[in-house]
Amino acid sequence: AIQRMIETPNLDIDLIARDEAKKHRVADNVDENARLTSASLRSRLLQDALSLNPADVWVETPVAVPIGTTDGSTKTIEGRVDLIYRKSHETLGIADFKTDRSFNRPINEMAEPYIAQMGAYAYAVQMATGFAVTEASILFSRLAADEPGNGEYRLPDVRAAIELALKLASSQ
Repeated sequence: AIQRMIETPNLDIDLIARDEAKKHRVADNVDENARLTSASLRSRLLQDALSLNPADVWVETPVAVPIGTTDGSTKTIEGRVDLIYRKSHETLGIADFKTDRSFNRPINEMAEPYIAQMGAYAYAVQMATGFAVTEASILFSRLAADEPGNGEYRLPDVRAAIELALKLASSQ
């Protein structure tokens, strides 16, 4: 639902939430879907993305790039990046949306399992576009809804996340 609202921001959130809930066969979660979508759209990350030229924002973008492994073979890093946005003429930012429950954990602990994923996405986007990814964020929609003004985790070091992702991927 978040991605659809970014693509067409003037749509009705409840209508989109119902449509997405039906599409994903979770019709009993319509109200929660609308709550999370609404809170996410109020986040600074998405407000900034919505203020950009629509030509500089891409949602649910598939990426796939080959990497060499330690045994000399090749494998592919692939995924679907929830949000890619142009930061300048030469740099990009990426974001991934999560609905994890916080269980009173600090946001950096919530983000930890996703650092390598974000590094893989950043690497794939860089290789596919030729532009550096200088910003990578994870938006925890449920935390944004439960604690307004919270929910966005910005990776402190995108390059380190990329190195981690490549190390893990090449050794598997």
